[in-house]
Parts: sequence; structure tokens; C-alpha cells
Amino acid sequence: MYAKGIIIANLICIIMLGGMYAYSVNISPENIEIGNVKNYIGKYVSVSGIVTKIKNESSGALIVIEDHCMKNSALIFTSFHPHIFPGSSIKANGIVEKYSNSCGIMVKNSNNLKIIKKNYEINLKILLKNPEYFVGFRLKIHGNITNAEKTYHYIHVTDGFNTTWLYVEKGYKGERKVHFYGIVKNGMLYVENVSLEENYSYKNVSIGEISKYEGEKIGFWGKILNYGGYAYITDGKYSLRTFFQREVENEEDVYIVGIFIYNERRGEYELICN
Repeated sequence: MYAKGIIIANLICIIMLGGMYAYSVNISPENIEIGNVKNYIGKYVSVSGIVTKIKNESSGALIVIEDHCMKNSALIFTSFHPHIFPGSSIKANGIVEKYSNSCGIMVKNSNNLKIIKKNYEINLKILLKNPEYFVGFRLKIHGNITNAEKTYHYIHVTDGFNTTWLYVEKGYKGERKVHFYGIVKNGMLYVENVSLEENYSYKNVSIGEISKYEGEKIGFWGKILNYGGYAYITDGKYSLRTFFQREVENEEDVYIVGIFIYNERRGEYELICN
């Protein structure tokens, strides 16, 4: 009799747990606008927007999204590190939680964050009207490629295992297998000298470890893969200087994708295409 009671109790527990699981699986978030997030504290919601900022932390990421009018914003907290960039359009499902004087949406599972578009599509007129706002965005721009030129300043090299881009102030074109020497600035080697012989007065390192030597003089052997190229993307009235990590030719009616930056050395905005 006692054993029969245990069996019945276990069956009841299984049925209850099954019902709870079915409820958790089938519950749907409420679709809301970004500007209304503060009115849904404690609720399970779904919002869509454009990523304008992302900050990775040890426990996850802090993401700022805005609506397509760029008038309202919301915070999203994740317990993982999503592979997204400013300019991406995303949809996030999570619980709205209050944090000090603000609130945000907590997303605990990567399945609850969906990338709708990887790049923010924009025309040159809007971009150049307010360029500082879009610095760091991954953009998609339509236009014509003009004034294409190969540059011997930016060089793509490999050591057989890793690859990297270098900047050679005086430019270089010649032998493909050479030693590069210079100083590391912002994770990139700014080359002071190129030689067919190894220079032992420099610390020789692996290409994959360049970022560990910020501000130091280093050297390494490398094989040149290709040279970068500059061109302008233009829509007839507006134009933007663009760096391509490949040789580029003049071309009409194209879409190009890249990271929008402010080039402090030149004092102008550029698009850096992968």
C-alpha cells in the first residue's frame, strides 16, 4: 500500500513538472516598442532595434539599442557575449528588470537574441550630415567606386600561421618574403624598416602576439599576401574615402560594407572594408 502511494505521488510530480515545462516552452513574450520598456518591469517582452553601442564585460554584454527613428533607446543585458556590431538590427526577448535609476531587458539565453540584419544600410547624404553619430557602426552603402588606387602603405602579411595588416610609412613594394621592423601602435605594427635579413637589435615575435607588445619595438618575418587599396564611394553628389583590404577597381552601382571610423591622422571620416 505504501509503495503504491509513492508511485502515485511520483506520477503526480511528473505530470505537474510536464505541465510547467509545457507552459515555459509555450509562453510568448509581449511585443513592445523600445520607448515603452520602462512600463513593463517584471514582464517577459520582445523588442527590436538597432545596436548603437555594445560593451563586453566578464559576465556578459551591455547593449544599447535604438528604434529606427533614433529617438528612443533601451538597455539590454546578456549573460553571454553575442557576436554583433553597432549597426546590427536585432530582436531580443527577456525580462524587464530595474537597475538603480533605469531599467533594462535581461537576456539569459543566446537563443533569445536574433540578428535581423548584420549591417546598417544608409545613404551618403544622411551619413555625412551627422557622421560622428555613426563612428564604429558597421555600414552598408550603395554607390559607385571611383578614383581607385593601390596603396603600398597598408600590407597584408602572414607568418604561415597568422595574418595581420601592417602600415609602412614610406610604402613598400618588392620581395614578398621579408622581415618587418617597427613599433606597435593600437595593435598594429607601424613599420620603420623592411629587410631581407633578420635584425637582431629588435625583439622578434609571432604575428599572433603583436598586441602583447603595445608601444614596443618588434620585428618578425612575413610573406606579403596582398596590398590594400583606396577608393571613393560616391553617389554623384557625396563621396567618402574608403579603404579596401584588397586591390580594388573602379566600378558602378555596387554595395559595399565596412566599419565607419574617424581617421585622426588624416582628420577625416573613412570606411574600412573587410
